[in-house]
Amino acid sequence: LSAAAGERVRIEVTNNDNMSHDFAVPALDLNTGTVHPGEIATASFTMPDEPVDFVCTYHDGMTGRIAPR
Repeated sequence: LSAAAGERVRIEVTNNDNMSHDFAVPALDLNTGTVHPGEIATASFTMPDEPVDFVCTYHDGMTGRIAPR
């Protein structure tokens, strides 16, 4: 994922799994809280100048990165 530095970003997370998850960006102190099966959560933040990693805090290996462009 990428966004312009300084841009307001809104991410919508749909849980199509049969387990609960969350969407967290630890560097921004952001966490959607638990997203149960079938639920939708949103997260909003301003894109920093540096890449930020996102994770599911419940499941190791569920990670990604958002990079400034």
